[in-house]
Amino acid sequence: MAKIHEKFITKKHRVELTPEYIAAELEKRHQQYLEDNKPTRAYRTFCRRQGIHPVPAWAQEAAKRYKEEIDVTEDGTPKKTVRRKTRRLLKKFGINEIEGYEPHHCCGYDHPEKFVYIPVELHHEIHKRLRAMKIKAADPNQWPYIVDLINNCDKYTYIHI
Repeated sequence: MAKIHEKFITKKHRVELTPEYIAAELEKRHQQYLEDNKPTRAYRTFCRRQGIHPVPAWAQEAAKRYKEEIDVTEDGTPKKTVRRKTRRLLKKFGINEIEGYEPHHCCGYDHPEKFVYIPVELHHEIHKRLRAMKIKAADPNQWPYIVDLINNCDKYTYIHI
């Protein structure tokens, strides 16, 4: 047991999460938010994980802006609504939610009825490929780029396009 503890202490990338460190990290993230002015949920998530309660107003504002500006389709519909429609369609087709599987909207969020139901690992692989190709995640024309990944998958996949 002592060896494991010694290993943990000697790792340079690991930092002891003291209140001073957390406060400095929070201030650094606040300055980054003020500088970039980019809406994201990461600031609020950091605060919640570190047990900072109440979450600062600026972090709440960043998360709210993310929801209003980023997490919406082109016509302004929240993506949460589209995901809800997809879950309803899965139930309608008689597919129960399978642990380790999730839908991927490869034809964009404008068509909630067009999706593939794939393993989480494959979903991560698809997004990794799309990022490498610099394709925006919600582009409606992803199918030609991912069809080979889905066809080569040996696990169960459900395609509804």
